[in-house]
Amino acid sequence: MTEARPLHLHTVESVCTALIGGRAIAVGADGKTHSLDNETARAVLAWYFKNRAKWAGNVSVTDAEAIVDAAKVKPPSLAQTKAPTVQKRRSLTLVKVEAHRFGGLHAFSDGGRSPESFVFEPVKPISLLEGWNGSGKTSVLNAIIWCLTGQLLRPQRKPEETEEEFACRIQLDASSPSSEYKLTPVTPLPDTRFPPDLSRERLPLDTWVELTFADEDANKLPPVRRTQKRTPKGAVDETAADIASLGIDPIAAKIGTTIPGLLPFIQIGSVSEFGQAIAQLTGLADLVDLAKHAKRTQERIGKEFTKGRKEEIDGLNNAFRQARNDLQSLIDETPSLKPAGALPDPASAGKLEDELTATEQHFSACKERALEDAKNVLGTDFDPSDKAARDNLENSVSPALQQLSDFGKLSSCARLAGLARLTDEQVDNVEKLIAEINSEAITLAELPWTFARSSRQAAKRTFPKEAGRRLL
Repeated sequence: MTEARPLHLHTVESVCTALIGGRAIAVGADGKTHSLDNETARAVLAWYFKNRAKWAGNVSVTDAEAIVDAAKVKPPSLAQTKAPTVQKRRSLTLVKVEAHRFGGLHAFSDGGRSPESFVFEPVKPISLLEGWNGSGKTSVLNAIIWCLTGQLLRPQRKPEETEEEFACRIQLDASSPSSEYKLTPVTPLPDTRFPPDLSRERLPLDTWVELTFADEDANKLPPVRRTQKRTPKGAVDETAADIASLGIDPIAAKIGTTIPGLLPFIQIGSVSEFGQAIAQLTGLADLVDLAKHAKRTQERIGKEFTKGRKEEIDGLNNAFRQARNDLQSLIDETPSLKPAGALPDPASAGKLEDELTATEQHFSACKERALEDAKNVLGTDFDPSDKAARDNLENSVSPALQQLSDFGKLSSCARLAGLARLTDEQVDNVEKLIAEINSEAITLAELPWTFARSSRQAAKRTFPKEAGRRLL
């Protein structure tokens, strides 16, 4: 097992890499260590590590949802970063500073060409810089500080990062309109006489500073360099100096550099501001921002998100129960579809999935039996194993049932349905009534013949046969 690296030998990046990878960090002189043994915690930290720019920002809904999703993913296995080789009481001396296109030391171009590099080689233990305001004294210090830390010192302001761009306006001459472009604080402003390519929104970046140190024995060490350029898509690409190759603690790069810029903001007796200064000096301020963001995220998920998800779950449960009731109504109409147990209910909690599986299997079996019955009706040409045939049958059932429903609305069908609802007593009464009607109808039908016979008989009695002959 790899020995836990002491915290003072870590950077923010190496702290995150170690914890995400499940490794421990030594946090005390007594050998005490800290690690994240929970995979969910390491997965969430992995999301934060990929989204470091969000640590100091607000907790958005999108980020909170992304963190919840990240918690479900297995954390990546990150390799341990290389630890610096530490020597006891090591002291390095700066012997050379070389800067290229660094703001305050250069113009962006010299007669349309790239300017010569600025070179400063101190030869004494102490160097004094003298010059008019704006002559570049602070810029020399900033070149050194930027190479070591990636920050700049500004009058009346705390040290600031340099990867964030600002807007600058360029006007080539008095008659032309000004245009706005994006630039970083370390790159010099362009010369309007020899402007760079102004066809893009962002100006070119081509800045680097290289520092050379000597060790206690006056041996020169390999130089370290920080560069800042643009990617093909126009984003700022800054490559940090390899401070670990100097064999010093990462924190040592900030000792004597950014702390002077923080001193004016430290009030004696104010523990919080002093602690904030030290946190910024050591780089722990970023981890403080991370902890605050994580806490706000936890609160938002625990309150707003939990309430919203509960309402969503309640809505889904209500829809589930409504569908369950509808299915139960169909089962009541067709008892042959009734499953062995009760239909699933969200209140079943852990058993719900098993109940849903059993219900699905039951209705699948019902469907198979129905298809076999359909084969008996449709004939041997119907193959229940043929998906196309099954789909055609299922697609035809609903229209057929709709047509039957439409037939049921006809008055003749309504009368037939009414006949089916008659009781035996009502049927007997109807049959008696029909018999009476038939009897009366026969009587009425015989009346004309009865009347005719009566008339003939009366005529015979009134007129004798001979008289009738004479009349004819």
